[in-house]
Amino acid sequence: MSHIPRWFWWFAVLVVAGCAGLKPQKPQVSLAALELADLNLSHARVIARLELHNPNPYALAIDGANYRLFLAGRRIAEGNSLKPVSIAAGGRGYVDIDLSASYLTLLSLSKSLRGAKEVDYRLEGSLDVGGPAWSSISIPIVREGIIPVADLLPPL
Repeated sequence: MSHIPRWFWWFAVLVVAGCAGLKPQKPQVSLAALELADLNLSHARVIARLELHNPNPYALAIDGANYRLFLAGRRIAEGNSLKPVSIAAGGRGYVDIDLSASYLTLLSLSKSLRGAKEVDYRLEGSLDVGGPAWSSISIPIVREGIIPVADLLPPL
């Protein structure tokens, strides 16, 4: 029966601990802008610009993002971004999410928000993050807040 040297076990523990440290910290996400890009009788395109802060000591490669937008508690739109973005270590960057919403959903929302100055929003989804020592992983992100109604919907 062979005996595995003690130094091997210490080496294995150090390798496992080092690899665990390679998992990136979750980027801080804020909603920088929400813009109505296109409106027709079937749907609306909304662009959600997310500002990301990378707290890691290495650059993050954002390979894609998938998101859902809720306004006043209602699921309004969903979409994604497949445009890769690199965010420097400790730096900031932007990801634009192309969201699609039904015109009827927006019309109903517009009627319910008539006279309101602000609306609660919730943006939830995930960022696909890659980097120098790992394959792409998905990081869940949720952001909530309040946005002025005037910045969101045109008069109908």
